[in-house]
Amino acid sequence: MYDLDGGYSNWTSLNMPVEKPNASTSIGMLKDEYDKIVTSNKKVIVDVYAKWCAPCIKMNPDLKNLTHEYEGKLIFLQIEKDKNEQLAKQLGVTEIPVFLVYKNGKLVMTAEGYRDAKGLRELFDM
Repeated sequence: MYDLDGGYSNWTSLNMPVEKPNASTSIGMLKDEYDKIVTSNKKVIVDVYAKWCAPCIKMNPDLKNLTHEYEGKLIFLQIEKDKNEQLAKQLGVTEIPVFLVYKNGKLVMTAEGYRDAKGLRELFDM
């Protein structure tokens, strides 16, 4: 048994070797596309997650409820790290889940780790 310092996400951010069963040719979202979204006049909340991430899965129902509640008031963008490794690396994301909060095109907060419904609402309300 091995303990990966920083976990799988940190391992891949350091360009360490990973065997993948079905290598995808997709590079995911490009940084230019990302920049166009986060430079909106609206507040933008970016959720970088993974399908296999237990905290991400646990937060998903609360995130769905909040995105419906705040629809039209802000932009909520979910980025699957495994499908967007290049972008995650450019953003400096080494752990998941992570929330990046932008106001008027500027990053104003980075929040890592699990957040309960109250903690998520605080991100949406800030």
